[in-house]
Amino acid sequence: QMLSEYAKILVLQHEELYGDVEDLELDYEVTRLQTRLIDQYIKIQKVKLTAQLSQAGTDESATREILERVRDLDNLRKQSQGAQRGKETS
Repeated sequence: QMLSEYAKILVLQHEELYGDVEDLELDYEVTRLQTRLIDQYIKIQKVKLTAQLSQAGTDESATREILERVRDLDNLRKQSQGAQRGKETS
């Protein structure tokens, strides 16, 4: 019951916010929000990895693994930003 009411609220909110917006603008907005979400995820993960790095101390294997994960997060950010730039130039 509550879930269906919540869904109705979301549908009405979507219609109110985006009812008069063209598909291209909606697509851009989705990409922008997705990029923001990815950036927040990366920020949270890097905070966790920073804590793990300080706990790793002199363990080179653990340090190398953590730094590889940081590099993966950096690559994810580049991909995300590249996708947004691609949408902007379309």
